[in-house]
Amino acid sequence: AYALFESECGNVVRARQLFKQASVADPTHQPVWQAWAVMEFKEGNVERARELFQKGVSANPRGPSVAYLYH
Repeated sequence: AYALFESECGNVVRARQLFKQASVADPTHQPVWQAWAVMEFKEGNVERARELFQKGVSANPRGPSVAYLYH
């Protein structure tokens, strides 16, 4: 939530740091990967967003939030 807040405030560098920390703390938490990827897409980093979406799917392919990563 803090990373999303920072992203919405335009603090993309700080948001990236927070998303990275969250993904290390729980690499199977798919909402983190999804939110991070969407932020990168909005910033114009399409390839990076694609990588993050794929990491989220790979982290937990049968997880309850996997559909959001495909959406």
